[in-house]
Amino acid sequence: MKSQTQFGMTFILAVLLFVATAQAQSQDPRAWIQNGDVAWQRGDTATALVNYNYSYNNLGWDWSSALTLTQRYLALGQETQALNVYRFAVQLAWNWAIDPNTLQLRPNAQSVASGEQGLATAINQWNQSLKNMRMSDATRQWFQQAAKQAYDSYQLLQQRKTGTQPQQPPTRPSLPPSVGGTSGTGWGTNAKSATLQMGGRYACNCPANGGAGSIWGTDIYTDDTSICTAAVHAGLISFQSGGTVIIEIRLGQSSYATTARYGITSTAYGQWGRSFVFVR
Repeated sequence: MKSQTQFGMTFILAVLLFVATAQAQSQDPRAWIQNGDVAWQRGDTATALVNYNYSYNNLGWDWSSALTLTQRYLALGQETQALNVYRFAVQLAWNWAIDPNTLQLRPNAQSVASGEQGLATAINQWNQSLKNMRMSDATRQWFQQAAKQAYDSYQLLQQRKTGTQPQQPPTRPSLPPSVGGTSGTGWGTNAKSATLQMGGRYACNCPANGGAGSIWGTDIYTDDTSICTAAVHAGLISFQSGGTVIIEIRLGQSSYATTARYGITSTAYGQWGRSFVFVR
């Protein structure tokens, strides 16, 4: 009886230790990448992808992990995931240092070391590794455009720090039509309007000090999801500062995943007619 009791206590402690380790690991995307690398080395690419996806869902503001995942996904032929995680990485760099609405340097950018380091890292990552990896021409073109955006932002930061001004300051890019038409947009705006064309791109302005709305999906959202809330969930804007985002209308999905990001938990859902994704 005593040995059984000891065995039971040992088993319970082992379970608790495993749970605690898993919970701690879930907050560290680098640990999931390491697990994925181990699985990949033994030829288990399916388990590797599961671990890389866990890392992606828990990136937070981790530059190094986001860029490492870009390499991993490309090497495994997962171009869509590679684009998503690199888009997320460059967007972080952009938002750290540059106001995406005005394309001007943020007032505190010079005091935020991660802003400069993030932009420099994004550029270096492209130059040193991504350009030599196998990918389609369309994917390569997108990476080149994203890297140029990061490079231009970094140059602006450097010029401001040294007291020089760019010869031709960047101009604000033209925006696609508003998702709300002439009615305008807000935190309750979704993409369910029948006037929005499949494959079309539309801008949505989210005023500062917004409030959360309904959200279904992760990275790919149902068209009745609050666009602004999804943008917060995707790490593109915050409730406090707001901002302008661009979506693209896509086909519906057979299922939509749930994740918790930036204080928002999206809801899972089954088959739905149409979707949208963020392109900026």
